[in-house]
Amino acid sequence: MSIIQIREHQQLPHKGETLEERESFEILKNVKIDEKDEELLEKLEKRKILSINENPFTKKLILKAHSSIGIAQFTNFTVEIGPKFAEIDQIVELIEYVNDLDLEIFPESETEFQGKSDILSEIIIASFLNKVQVLFHQGMVKSYNIQKENIPALRGKLLLSQQLQNDFRGKLQFACEYDELEYNNLENQIILYCLKLCSNITRNPSHKQQINQLLQPISDLIDDKQITKDDFNKINYNQMNHHYKKIHDDCKFIIDSIKISDFFEEGSEKFTNSFFVNMDNIFEKFVFMLFDESYPNRCEQKTSSEGFRSEINKKETRDIEPDILINDDDEKLQLILDTKYKDDTISRDDRYQLSMYAAIKQKNDVYAILPETTSSKIEDWKVKNMNITIHVRYINIDEALKVINSPEIEDRSKSIRNFLEDTILFEKLSN
Repeated sequence: MSIIQIREHQQLPHKGETLEERESFEILKNVKIDEKDEELLEKLEKRKILSINENPFTKKLILKAHSSIGIAQFTNFTVEIGPKFAEIDQIVELIEYVNDLDLEIFPESETEFQGKSDILSEIIIASFLNKVQVLFHQGMVKSYNIQKENIPALRGKLLLSQQLQNDFRGKLQFACEYDELEYNNLENQIILYCLKLCSNITRNPSHKQQINQLLQPISDLIDDKQITKDDFNKINYNQMNHHYKKIHDDCKFIIDSIKISDFFEEGSEKFTNSFFVNMDNIFEKFVFMLFDESYPNRCEQKTSSEGFRSEINKKETRDIEPDILINDDDEKLQLILDTKYKDDTISRDDRYQLSMYAAIKQKNDVYAILPETTSSKIEDWKVKNMNITIHVRYINIDEALKVINSPEIEDRSKSIRNFLEDTILFEKLSN
């Protein structure tokens, strides 16, 4: 099957400079969208992952990628969207840092990939499967479920009305209600659901085999349930199930990456042969974790997604809460940070948004943090009549990962703090 390679925020056709870009340019001349792919394409466009249109004059396809990386498998071709601001290996390291993956369990020599984007999905799946195995060794949590049935011996509570019917019919059984300790609970239903999704997306035979081995002992013990976003919110983590927290976080991440339709929308399993990671979210988490590790107990991440809402049509607009706030030891706000996963610089709309953040928080300075590129240019924007300055700053992802992963660094948090203050040109914050 033909593979078309494109990077985030890139548009095809263009002849390009690399061999892969030139090959994709040639492939694009001869491929067509099949009728079977129209619904998949609609889902991709709805989530602003990939749009494909036809040139009205040449009848050739035009591809436009946004800020997600991954694979979309169509009937006649595959589209691989790669990262723009770093190589795929660096993006894997970035996601490892953000999502607590384990790169060492999945050496690159273990399998052959059809494309570079496969590395991302397979390592994420490998890390999840490793955590499931550890969970099984630790022991899966059991819960008491109420059972109502007719049984030969009295157990639990006798159901009087049902028992009278049994006596009337001459049925020599007790109508009982009792608690049964079993594995069929929501914690384990989430694991089962995610294992089956991984089975659909992986191209690695060893992963297929591993998933089958994990499914075999639990499939008859746990109901196969369609998991929704609300199901995750129903779980209260306590001393009995606290070891499920990280693996459930992996499940959320995998389900969100595999699902092409809206997050946790039902009835979309036929799209699970496509896998995407939203790099806007990853970059925001990455920047937050860098600052949170440097200034522990002083960083706040955006918790509200509520923006303006029209009372007429109830349509919601953009957020009015910045991504990251940094306080001092007395919980007084020091810095406002907002991540922008885009190249070059911020737009006019971005500047309006950032100035609003500063005005609401009553601060004179606000910082936009972008990934560094060869064309990055540090700049400051003065907001007229408001005494507000918008500082545009950049993080070099490769250099940040070197600081994080360097075995020679004794005090990693201090090294990250120095890197941030030197790179983003902040004033030295109080320790």
